[in-house]
Amino acid sequence: MVKNKVKAMIYMNYTGNEALDGKAMSILEKYCEKQGYEIVVGFGEDTDREGISEPVKFMMVGLAVEKQVDVIVTMFSEMISDNYDGTVEILSKLLGYNVMFETVQDDLDDYYDEAFEQEADMCDGDCDNCGIANDESVIEELNRAFYE
Repeated sequence: MVKNKVKAMIYMNYTGNEALDGKAMSILEKYCEKQGYEIVVGFGEDTDREGISEPVKFMMVGLAVEKQVDVIVTMFSEMISDNYDGTVEILSKLLGYNVMFETVQDDLDDYYDEAFEQEADMCDGDCDNCGIANDESVIEELNRAFYE
């Protein structure tokens, strides 16, 4: 029996630095490849660091309803929303359609704890994927660009 690949959407909140944004997209693509995900859509927007815009949230829910994506991958939680409640809200909404968010920095556990109202273990125990998140120079530069 052939197992279907997990369908992934890559989401990026752009910094305005083309070189940095290109490196970040490359890291997201490598992450998906290492996970064995099939990238079905990649999308980026500049929301002045507010997180996912309302039209893109609507698009994500539509993709989830139509079962076009199984997972949405981004760099870190602040690309989802600029506040805790906003992040939990979108995670909860997509959980209703069995769609999960994953971040390269693996920083969503606290948000999923809240969304599930129980401890969420996002790690599958395969630490080979951790090498991507350890590309410290790109992640540090992306964090600086994102928060300045």
